[in-house]
Amino acid sequence: MALKERELYSDVGHWFEMRLRSLYSNWEIQVHDTSRVKLSSFLDRLGLSKAFAGSDAFEIEVDITGILLKGSKADLAFVECKTGPITLKDLGQILGYSRVASPALSVILSPNGMSASLGLLLSTYNRVDLLEYGNRKRMKIAVWDTSRKQVDPASVLPPGELG
Repeated sequence: MALKERELYSDVGHWFEMRLRSLYSNWEIQVHDTSRVKLSSFLDRLGLSKAFAGSDAFEIEVDITGILLKGSKADLAFVECKTGPITLKDLGQILGYSRVASPALSVILSPNGMSASLGLLLSTYNRVDLLEYGNRKRMKIAVWDTSRKQVDPASVLPPGELG
């Protein structure tokens, strides 16, 4: 039986929370499955809409959303999960989400890595500019190791950028 995207959310969410706690050690961290709710209404329900300028227009459904809070500062972090090889279309989806909400961290992962054509674009033709969504912000692509329930660190593209 083929793996379904939703089956990844729990393990990926747990890993993501640990990763965010490591990267933002003095911040309050929350991680939520937001795959079936518009981010705008989710932030509103949490009473956080005012913390994110323009959040009333965040009509996006991100698989897993991290909320980072520290004093009056607030930021977001995203993970999109795929079960097949990550394609240019999949990359475009999270790129759009990331350009809309400008999260501190944006990750797309799959147990099956990237499609051959996306691999060619990013590695052979060095089109890492396709990962950029803001000032000094780039999406991360990674292979999800289902048995170890974590990202394979050697698979992260751009290399070393997931902390």
